[in-house]
Amino acid sequence: MHVSQPGSGSYTKRFATVVMLLRGDGLLCRLAVIFRGLGKVNQAEKSSYHPDITVLWQPKAWMNTTTQLKYDDAVLIPELKKAGVGVGLSGREVEGIAFSDNLTAHK
Repeated sequence: MHVSQPGSGSYTKRFATVVMLLRGDGLLCRLAVIFRGLGKVNQAEKSSYHPDITVLWQPKAWMNTTTQLKYDDAVLIPELKKAGVGVGLSGREVEGIAFSDNLTAHK
């Protein structure tokens, strides 16, 4: 995906991976975008990010194990909790299932 960002010419082209989390009832949960780089960006660029999209950084803009764990903390676990998956208020467990491809980082 080609992404145009505000800033100098060196920031006008970025490659990214978009991660979508969809629930079984069709609800699209929070999106995440993994940009190539280390995340060293100026405040003007950071403030241009949409507040409902999680922005992650990885040197090659793909999902590796480290990035997957950051995604889990920022998106997956909060969305599972919001959907009531896990231990509920009554102390009963509510089961859920997550599907992903067979990439090693996703296991």
